[in-house]
Amino acid sequence: MKKAFSLVIMLFVLFTVELHASGKNEAEIDLDYELVSASRNGYLEELERLLSEGADVNAKDSIGSTGLMLASEYGHTETVKLLIESGAELNYKNREYGWTALMLSSLKGRMETTEYLISVGSEIDTQDTDGWTALIWAVYWNRIEIVELLISNGADVTIKTTKQHDILSEEWPPGTTVLSMAAVLGREEIVQLLRNAGANE
Repeated sequence: MKKAFSLVIMLFVLFTVELHASGKNEAEIDLDYELVSASRNGYLEELERLLSEGADVNAKDSIGSTGLMLASEYGHTETVKLLIESGAELNYKNREYGWTALMLSSLKGRMETTEYLISVGSEIDTQDTDGWTALIWAVYWNRIEIVELLISNGADVTIKTTKQHDILSEEWPPGTTVLSMAAVLGREEIVQLLRNAGANE
């Protein structure tokens, strides 16, 4: 319990330090912190209030993720819609990893949210700091329906990673293709989908 509380305090401090560095005053910082929290939790009414009071629709957390990114990660589609309609930056990449809202909804398997993000123009083939795309993330986490959705909307099935990426004690070297990843992970259904779409190793 103490460790969890300490983590919350640490994240709040990091968030506050970042906002102070942006030149915002205390009232603006409070609004932005609340907006990020409301977005993450899908609290629509609270979010509407914060936006009406002047909260920054592109406010970020301690690793540079916006409210839109967090709402997408947790599959709060109505929250995502409100943020985008209020001017949230659709293809923003967070500072720490270069992730986008579409990558986060895809890796978490949030079908409805991913469909909506694509429908309003999310860039499908954007690469993060290691060269992973929404499709690569969906393949890694075995999100078959998301893989099908991304492919049907033109995702590049030949794209390669650009840097080594270590995850869950696995090392993925630069130049890894989405097909080779699917094969190594034993994702047979995904392998077939990718081959049908023209992927190669």
